[in-house]
Amino acid sequence: GVDWYLIKDSGAGSRNTGDKGYYFYHEDYVKLKIMDFMVHKDAVENLLKKFIEQIE
Repeated sequence: GVDWYLIKDSGAGSRNTGDKGYYFYHEDYVKLKIMDFMVHKDAVENLLKKFIEQIE
């Protein structure tokens, strides 16, 4: 199967549509277009601790 991603667009164009900025994108499109992504630090707190321990 192929994965699809539900992505929230927070740009100005997202407020001019009825879908409130949510779009489905095909896995290949996401791989091609993504430059970075953000996650809240609390969501990856344990992972960050492990990473820092490995560096030290």
